[in-house]
Amino acid sequence: MSHNAFQNDALSSDDLDLLQRVLKNWCSEQAIDIQDPQASRIAIELFDWHQFGLRSEEELLDMVRSTYGLSSDGATFN
Repeated sequence: MSHNAFQNDALSSDDLDLLQRVLKNWCSEQAIDIQDPQASRIAIELFDWHQFGLRSEEELLDMVRSTYGLSSDGATFN
């Protein structure tokens, strides 16, 4: 039996709320509409990171900021 690093558990409504909050926060910081294609890509990344084990709002927001936008201190990445 092989081991999969990703958990295949169904998301709870709390999990979905968490991911949506993080996405909305990041979109607001970046002045990006949540319907923008970039927001869709971020949503997929957030889902993947959550499935991989990042479970706190702070961890997820820090990850998306460091990968796609603002640092936790508000500085913009180039």
